[in-house]
Amino acid sequence: MVIIWRRRDREARRAVEESNDRPGADFHDARLVDMDLRDANLEGANLSRVDLTETGLRGARLSGANLHAAYLTGAQLQGADLTDADLSGTYLIATNLDGANLTGANIERAVWDQATIWPHGYHHRVHAKH
Repeated sequence: MVIIWRRRDREARRAVEESNDRPGADFHDARLVDMDLRDANLEGANLSRVDLTETGLRGARLSGANLHAAYLTGAQLQGADLTDADLSGTYLIATNLDGANLTGANIERAVWDQATIWPHGYHHRVHAKH
């Protein structure tokens, strides 16, 4: 399969590759598919409608980030800080959130499946609301 990247996507990918220390960055609507953003600092970033499919975000700092309607299908978010992040309408299909901090995170209307891995003890609370 050949993926043709839009110019804006190429620029966003290049910016993140140059430095994953991007607090408050605006990457809305970008395709950051299959990137290694391990330990990235994206606190308060605008990542609404961003495609982060299969992206490695282990240990990433995403507190206060806007991830509304983002695609996190297959993303690896182990140990990520999602404190007060907006995950409303986000696709969390087969997403690994093991050890992530979801304190205060908004997951209203988020979509997930049985392959989604939640932080210990969080899974039951989520399904009770789903």
